[in-house]
Amino acid sequence: MLGPKGGEFEVATDRVLESIIGKPIPNKFDLQFKENYTPAQATAVWEPILDIILPLTGTLNGAFSKGRVTLEGTQSVVPTFVGIFASIANVQKEAFENFAKLVRV
Repeated sequence: MLGPKGGEFEVATDRVLESIIGKPIPNKFDLQFKENYTPAQATAVWEPILDIILPLTGTLNGAFSKGRVTLEGTQSVVPTFVGIFASIANVQKEAFENFAKLVRV
């Protein structure tokens, strides 16, 4: 089980990655870059996306009880997170489209 920081990130990215790239991702491990990037290059590609998502993850704190993700907590906070993300998605459309061009499922 992931700790709070890792769990937040996992829940956040799981729910929004499909919105970011504009298509279904049946297996999140299948998401990959179209090109072979160095770690520094991959970081540079992910950075704009993470800069958008990470400030929103504070809304996911309610999913945790005693440092663990709970089903009840997740069910209550993830819709809020997804709603907040959806409200900014159009504003960030260019960043998402640029990222989507660089990855494949």
